Amino acid sequence: MSNINQMLFLRLKFIFLVSFFYCFLNNDKIYSQNFLFNSTIQTGLWRTHFNYNDIKLVHAFDNKIYASASKGLYFLDLEDNSINILSSINGLSDNLVTALYDDGNALIIGYSSGKIDFLSDSDIITLNLNFDNTYFKINSFNIHLNKLYISSNQGVYVVDLNNKKILEHYSKVSYESSISNIISVEILADSIYLVSENIIYFAPLNGKNLLDFNSWNSYEISGTQLLGSYIYMGKINTYSSSLVYDLSGNILDFNIEGLIKKIKVFDGELKLLTENDLYIIKNNNVLSQTSSSNNFTINDFVYFRNDFWIGLENDGLYSLSLKSYFNVYNAPNINFSKIIKNSNLLYGFNNNKNYSILLDDVWKNKNFNDFKNITSISEYNNSLFFGSKTLGLFDQNNNIIIDKTTENSLLKKNINTDSTSVTGLISVLDKLWILNYGTTYPLISYTIFDGWEEYEFDVGSYMYPVDIIFNNSETFWISLDKNFGGGIILFNPYSNEFKKLNMTSNFLPNNSVNTVVIDKNDIVWVGTDDGLIYFPSSSIEVFNNINSYFKPNNENENILQNIKINSIIVDESNKKWIGTNEGIIVLSSEGNKIEYEFNSKNSPLISNKVKNILSFQNGEIFFLTNDGLFSYKSDNSTTQNSYNSFKAFPNPVNLKDHDLITFSGLVKSNRIKITSLSGKEIITLSAIGGGTSWDLNDYLGIRVQRGIYMIFLLSDDQSNKLISKILIK
Repeated sequence: MSNINQMLFLRLKFIFLVSFFYCFLNNDKIYSQNFLFNSTIQTGLWRTHFNYNDIKLVHAFDNKIYASASKGLYFLDLEDNSINILSSINGLSDNLVTALYDDGNALIIGYSSGKIDFLSDSDIITLNLNFDNTYFKINSFNIHLNKLYISSNQGVYVVDLNNKKILEHYSKVSYESSISNIISVEILADSIYLVSENIIYFAPLNGKNLLDFNSWNSYEISGTQLLGSYIYMGKINTYSSSLVYDLSGNILDFNIEGLIKKIKVFDGELKLLTENDLYIIKNNNVLSQTSSSNNFTINDFVYFRNDFWIGLENDGLYSLSLKSYFNVYNAPNINFSKIIKNSNLLYGFNNNKNYSILLDDVWKNKNFNDFKNITSISEYNNSLFFGSKTLGLFDQNNNIIIDKTTENSLLKKNINTDSTSVTGLISVLDKLWILNYGTTYPLISYTIFDGWEEYEFDVGSYMYPVDIIFNNSETFWISLDKNFGGGIILFNPYSNEFKKLNMTSNFLPNNSVNTVVIDKNDIVWVGTDDGLIYFPSSSIEVFNNINSYFKPNNENENILQNIKINSIIVDESNKKWIGTNEGIIVLSSEGNKIEYEFNSKNSPLISNKVKNILSFQNGEIFFLTNDGLFSYKSDNSTTQNSYNSFKAFPNPVNLKDHDLITFSGLVKSNRIKITSLSGKEIITLSAIGGGTSWDLNDYLGIRVQRGIYMIFLLSDDQSNKLISKILIK
């Protein structure tokens, strides 16, 4: 594990990103304390933005209660009641946790990728079982005689806990068939039992070659789907959502209500969980029942220090005896399928009614009453409008849905469905412009003065627009659905002139257009399934003077070709941040050089598929990936008209703790000279846009010594202006 990961992990007190939320019930009232220690993220660091409170698994180890969500993991430290986030940012090999266990020395974390982390106070050791990079899910763990038995959808693996090496892999049970998805492993009386969804495989643990399928026998429990198993009173039992079975297939009737989710053994008693209730069972008799009076949904539990610690759906951890919640306060309550920027706010959506807004670095969780499948957002006439792929428009301020049935509305239903499909919104030229997908008039405008107006381009792929941008002058760029022919429409709203760009017109390498942006030099960048192209101007008039598209070139070769590009944003320095299926690529402000890349090998990203990118004025860049939402603090910031707000931070700088100094408050074009106190030049930096950073190295790449350094601004005549001093210690 790297020194950075060790430093981040050794107490893992990520309280500056999360808070401890504690509440208790007293006389039917809720008292809460909310401790939020939220500071600005430092340049060069990453954050995750997961729904940490949708708990799927709970485990107690080392006086901590661990809780994993569908993405991400956190623990409650019972020594100081702090909440601590764990993710790929501080050393974990993945974020999609599917199994938790411990061997007394380390927490054992299994993932949907086939990876396993052994997490101790001083180290993280990773074991990867997924050699072929195929679908691989770890379901559960068991330990017997210092061997870890790993149940997965690829059979059972046996690992030596001392050296973390794979000893055996049980996947073949007959000449013709392989073991299917194994849910759990039980070992009893020198026999091993592998529990799948409807078959139990068993064999002697000793004296047989378990790699030989002839060693295994099996029997089927038909008509059900098993969820797990347990050992109680010297016997192995299995269970489905409705029934409990012994190994002979006999049904054990506990006379409980509700569907079974988990059965565990603690202190010689069975603890049985349904969706809303916990039962304590001894000698197959129900001793007590604890019902949920809080209307929450329970997904998992653990019994520790005479208390039930319950994992809740979207409500974090709950202590039954304390009647207290312990969760990650500053987190969205959904996992996102789409992110949208509006008025420097980040909106995150899934396909349902819930959504989250990042406001002043705090997540606010909200929901619609009867609106979902959001595609776009725009403000018009002091109201916020949301577009939906299936339900039309929602006017939030007036709390009304506008669709094909609304009086005077020109919105029409999608010819392929009965829904009103709005796939894009933009407010320019004193109008709200609407993409009405799947109609003969796919572009509509609305104004409070003139009402509705519709625009026709042609039939065919023209009818299926999916995104719209404007060049702040006279041309709309409208991307078309690649599933219906694809391409781009350019439209001049003053002359009603339009032009289609596609392969046939020789203006696209292929019709699969995924993203279009206009940079600060008015160059249009288009991301396709086959790579990146550009046009020298955003005006429709430029196509009177060119006859094809252009490819970015680094003077030696064309770059960013034969790669699927999903999203592009332009930051304040005119750099292009490009999301691909192979990670993130940052293109220089001139567009002719790849400056750096982020992927699963050199960053906390687990998935290289980057679906969407958004940037914000503080320099934080957000990446929606298959693994969830991440953000990275770049050195970029809003361009200023003068140096009155120039800032160098952190200052003073501790060489042990920092690798960068960030400069903000810069103008459009900058040259920054750094010297020693004696006047010796250390380095001169050139920067476009409002921010840049210095890596504390000189011209030769040698780290500077401790001392005071002078920061000068260089003008065109090479004169120097002292603007700041920095103490490096």
